[in-house]
Amino acid sequence: MKPLEVVLVDDEEQGIITLKYDLGKLEFPMNIRSFTNPKEALRVLRRDPPEVLFLDVEMANMNGFQLLDAMKNITFEVIFVTAYDHYAIKAFRYLAVDYLLKPVEPELLKDALERIVHQRQRKENDRIQLLLDKLRSKEEKFTRLAVPHGETFEFINIRDIVHCRAQNNYSTIHMLDGSKHLISKGLSHLQELLDQQGFFRTHKSHLINLDHILKYVKSDGGYIEMIDHSIVSLSRSKREEFINSIKKI
Repeated sequence: MKPLEVVLVDDEEQGIITLKYDLGKLEFPMNIRSFTNPKEALRVLRRDPPEVLFLDVEMANMNGFQLLDAMKNITFEVIFVTAYDHYAIKAFRYLAVDYLLKPVEPELLKDALERIVHQRQRKENDRIQLLLDKLRSKEEKFTRLAVPHGETFEFINIRDIVHCRAQNNYSTIHMLDGSKHLISKGLSHLQELLDQQGFFRTHKSHLINLDHILKYVKSDGGYIEMIDHSIVSLSRSKREEFINSIKKI
């Protein structure tokens, strides 16, 4: 998972330290920048906006609402973290994701970040699906696959894919040159895309390119060695279908 870009703004250093500690205990990878001067934070937010802004309300020189009013275009999610509960209604007028009172309850902090991560994941999946659909519509036997890397997509040659391995709800694509691509799609999604491209699902965790098999070993329960010398399991229920498939190569 790509780390969340996070900015903390609180004019009290202890507030920054406490929030960093609380965020560090969560499971989300994050790149965190922090500012005790809201005017300095404003300059950075304009130049290099984060994905998530944790913002105090009562601050010297410029309060949290004034900081947001000074932004011409707010492209990030806002979570207010403050000791005062009477600003909550105003905070949500700024479309804040959440309004957390100090000291912050860990579960409420986790819930707020989970909503942001899930929203980002849905947007990324929608972009991936749109690109894949466009690519597939051009020709039935397409030759390239769009792989997301942060805010960009890399188009990889399908013929250079050696095999794909499932990792929970993610999949890792292993390439001929030894590089790997981690995508937030399950193996079934890749199988649907690559099934007519010379790929075979050998196991619930493996999808292989039949053109890049080095050897098939029948002993020891049966396994496949790929051209990159990786070992791939072959389910007993898949053996006959696999043998029939390699006979066609």
